[in-house]
Amino acid sequence: MTILRLGPAALAWCEVDGDRRATSRALLNEVLEALGAADATVVTRCDHCGSSDHGRPRTADGAHVVSVAYAADLAVVAAAPASTVRAIGVDAEAGPDRQMPDLAGLFAPRHPPTLREWTRIEATLKADGRGLRVEPREVRLDGMTATVPDGPIVELFDVEAIENVVVSLAIDRGGRSTP
Repeated sequence: MTILRLGPAALAWCEVDGDRRATSRALLNEVLEALGAADATVVTRCDHCGSSDHGRPRTADGAHVVSVAYAADLAVVAAAPASTVRAIGVDAEAGPDRQMPDLAGLFAPRHPPTLREWTRIEATLKADGRGLRVEPREVRLDGMTATVPDGPIVELFDVEAIENVVVSLAIDRGGRSTP
């Protein structure tokens, strides 16, 4: 396993062997250990209904922020200390970077995004915490930053280390955008 450092965050990936949630949790534990949080416990809780069966993963003590994505047979995880980062989001999609005409309806009348732009948008929405409750076309990409109305201004990182998988990481350091 390789752990990449991207700003204050650490990111890693591995093939899913059986249960993808169990695989991603084990991988998150390794990343958290690399960040000095060997005793951290990852929990999942839905912000809407309170269920632990789905929702945003987090550390039980709140000392680190985490994010998980899946692409093809891979789990991709990221973590960062909550003392320096408000939230993070990671997204991964299998395939080469290309135009995404199947997303045209979500972005009309603008052109649909490329796969790289789509992973940046989804990572941003994960860092925002509202996910797809915010219309993806509302995310504004500007170089290596993104904004969401009434949400964060995030720093973006592209991960080029995984063959045939496009991965983007969004880091929210606490800056807010305007409506």
